[in-house]
This record gives sequence, structure tokens and C-alpha cells, in this order.
Amino acid sequence: MRTFAFAAVVCMTLVVASAVIPTERKEKSEKLRGECREEHSVTKEELQILKDKSATYPEKVQCYLKCVGEKYGLYVDGKLSDEKVESELRAENPTKAESLIEHYGHCKGETGANDCETAAKIYNCIVNHTDGH
Repeated sequence: MRTFAFAAVVCMTLVVASAVIPTERKEKSEKLRGECREEHSVTKEELQILKDKSATYPEKVQCYLKCVGEKYGLYVDGKLSDEKVESELRAENPTKAESLIEHYGHCKGETGANDCETAAKIYNCIVNHTDGH
């Protein structure tokens, strides 16, 4: 299901690209990302690969991205909710929300061989679309 993967991508993009996040949201974000790092045995150092727009991510990093989306609760009945994604984008980065929502629309159709790979493809799409924004 590509939708599970996309939410992870959106959340990861927001965490990486967001300006000032209120302390409570920042703490929640770190907690959720920490849970996913633990669940998929990924270190913060291994996640540095996400900064490389042309990298091929290892499977555990791909699955980490998927996990983050699931933890953010961006799914309704197992499907990605555009409304919830857009709401999360607005909350995480109000100054860039409309641009990010537009990029979300361009990237949400990306697919891979499995949910984890799809997360990586969508993440790369968003990062490449938002370059310089």
C-alpha cells in the first residue's frame, strides 16, 4: 500500500524541512521517530542518508519512513487521508504548508515494489520538489 509509505515521507520531510516547531510538537515528533528507529534498528547516523537526494536507501531506512507515517496516524481505515496529511503539513510548517501540500499532490502517486520502497520513492519526490522552497 503506497499510502502507508507516503505518510512517512510527509512526516520525515516536515521534520527535516520545518522551520520552528512548537516544543510539544517537536517532542512528540522525536518520540515517534525514536520509536520507529528502535522498531527498525536504525541509528540516527544511518538516517543521515536521507539528506542525499540521489541515494538508494537500505530497506530498514525505507521501512523507518513508512513507520513514521503510521505513527503520525495519517491513515483512516488503512488508507492515507489527504485531509489528515494536509492538516499535519499545516501544523508542522505553516509558512510552507501550501507549497508542501502542492508537492504532496505531485508525489503521492509514487510506488515501489512494497510499502517501504514506496515510502522512499515518495520521500525522494517530495525532497526534490521542495528543493529551494
